[in-house]
Amino acid sequence: MNAICGSVLVVGVLLTKEPAAIAFSPQPIDTAPVVIPEFIPDNTPKVQQAEEQPDETTEPNLDTPALPTVVVADASKVTFAVEIKGPTVAAADYRYVPPPPRNPPSALPKPSAPAGPQIFHGTETDGGTYPKGAYPIDAQRRRETGEVRIYVAVTEEGLPEKVEVRIPSGSFTLDRDAVSWVKRWRWPKGGRREYIVPYEYRLN
Repeated sequence: MNAICGSVLVVGVLLTKEPAAIAFSPQPIDTAPVVIPEFIPDNTPKVQQAEEQPDETTEPNLDTPALPTVVVADASKVTFAVEIKGPTVAAADYRYVPPPPRNPPSALPKPSAPAGPQIFHGTETDGGTYPKGAYPIDAQRRRETGEVRIYVAVTEEGLPEKVEVRIPSGSFTLDRDAVSWVKRWRWPKGGRREYIVPYEYRLN
């Protein structure tokens, strides 16, 4: 019993002592001074950049030939693996390639004349036979004159395949007589042909 009391007494004495002071010695921190730069306004004039416009879709112009473009720094050092026909343009940047020149109107191909019947008088010396009859007696009595234009299609054998009045003379007798005589004409053999025959009736 006495031993227990002594132990309690010793513990109580130990707890009543002041705790040792713990000293903290903070380490010095190196600090750099903060320098605030002086504000200098920018008075340089600003150039407003043009906004890129979207490419407008345009139809191809037939007057402007298409030129192949070769993008190189030195045009004299250009070599091609295959033969290139036509004009070319050498440029260091495709954005600076000049547009191709327009063809002058004189260089444009001229439209071919439409094919049509040719004028044939029946007096040509091409080896054919083109007889003409006498003036119809009935037309002479009525003093009928004029010129009838006859369309005639000729076959490869030189025969008149189709004969018809294209422009009448004003006299049915003269028109019928001219058609009957043109049907007797014979042309040299060759390709198919078309003619307009002016057949004239004139009184002396």
